[in-house]
Amino acid sequence: MQRNRLEHHRLDSRLRGNDETFVVPAQAGTQERGICGPDTANEREAPAFDPAAYIPALLSTLNNRLSSGASDLYLQRFGVGINEWRILTVLKQYPGCTAGFVSEQAAIHLTVISRSLRGLQDKELVAVDRSAWQRLLTLTQAGHTMHDRIARVALQREKRLLAGLSASEVECLRDVLLRLTANLPQVEALAPDQDA
Repeated sequence: MQRNRLEHHRLDSRLRGNDETFVVPAQAGTQERGICGPDTANEREAPAFDPAAYIPALLSTLNNRLSSGASDLYLQRFGVGINEWRILTVLKQYPGCTAGFVSEQAAIHLTVISRSLRGLQDKELVAVDRSAWQRLLTLTQAGHTMHDRIARVALQREKRLLAGLSASEVECLRDVLLRLTANLPQVEALAPDQDA
């Protein structure tokens, strides 16, 4: 009885704006929690996380399988892997650029780019202009030919990947992927404990 009066007094005080702890009577058959307010970290319910529906996981799985398959195929047929192929595509579009630019455009670490470039130079697919203050990269004639050969296979793989999609669906998919890519800076700016 005394306890009920105390609890009601605290409830009334809280409603009147007094800075007192808001105590809720424990329900029968349940453990009394004590303070009622914003959930603490330990009391929060686990988020409903479904890996099969998680967009980043779906994109990662798709990319990993496509990249692995392409790398195996290109190595077998052309003697270059997926990283080398990405370098060739950047240099085809942006002749005379630097290794740093290739790294940024291909989203590949500069160390990997440098190692792959050495292999492409050994195969005489890429030329390096050392006369400028920065080393500028261009495709050799053999590099252009290699790019075009691989591009034909790459487009065949894309056609099979998009089988069953209409032209409008393909355009919609491409637009969504570009918009997701544009959102990446916001994703990467998320602090580890923010919104956790």
